[in-house]
Amino acid sequence: MAAIANTEMAAMWDGEIGAHWAAHWQHYDLGLAGYHSRLLDAAAFDPQDSVLDVGCGNGQLTRDAARAACEGTALGLDLSSPMLSRARERAAVEGVRNVRFEQSDVQVHRFVPESFDVVVSRMGAMFFADAVTAFRNVRSALRSGGRLGMTAWQPEQCNEWQREVRAAIRAVLDVPDLPPVGAPGASGLADPDRTRTILREAGFDRVEIEALEIPMWSGSDPTEAAAYQMNRPMVRQLTSAVGSERRAQVHDALLRMLTAYDTRDGVMLGSAGWLIRARRSQR
Repeated sequence: MAAIANTEMAAMWDGEIGAHWAAHWQHYDLGLAGYHSRLLDAAAFDPQDSVLDVGCGNGQLTRDAARAACEGTALGLDLSSPMLSRARERAAVEGVRNVRFEQSDVQVHRFVPESFDVVVSRMGAMFFADAVTAFRNVRSALRSGGRLGMTAWQPEQCNEWQREVRAAIRAVLDVPDLPPVGAPGASGLADPDRTRTILREAGFDRVEIEALEIPMWSGSDPTEAAAYQMNRPMVRQLTSAVGSERRAQVHDALLRMLTAYDTRDGVMLGSAGWLIRARRSQR
């Protein structure tokens, strides 16, 4: 991998967490399906577009962008080698040929100037250590008039999928607080005013931020959903130092909570995010 500036996030996503996401790629894609479709609609790819996917993860958005830009190309960048391996595997299985994936830190990646028509990111641009520098670098890769489309999470208190899971675990174990809004992580772009400021300082204009509230699929039934939650790296780390009885208590607390959200479509928890759109300014 090329030079890394965002070393903390690289260590996280190129390690156990990235391996978990790669192993459970279908779960994550199903959970984000509503945001995925809204972002695809907003991106409005043209057949000849050259597309950059920032924080591409397992590559679903990159592959769909490549299909839409059938006469163009799509490049997915991510810090996580496990997820990039999954992305390449899925592209081969699906026969998507005008796509490629690279392990790189977008904050310092050496882009060919003005080489992309569209930049997209599905929950992948919230983790920059220096957001202004990263988005300024992204801007350099966009052609004049190029457009940016992203989704990002609203704060934890707006998201049942975060808030209720943490509350269930906290009923049994001590749980560390999430990083504050604006810190690299799930709430990195949660403050819309801060996001507008970041993008304008980075050289974007016509910034539009739309609130989205979309139920999040969290498992086919409560038993599956609870088993999945217990296998998440964060939960495994919290329960690794406690005995089997406490682990069983965490599982039971999660199962009770998830049962309350069981529907005919699976376990559905509330989620809230932002749809963020902008253009490369001419300055």
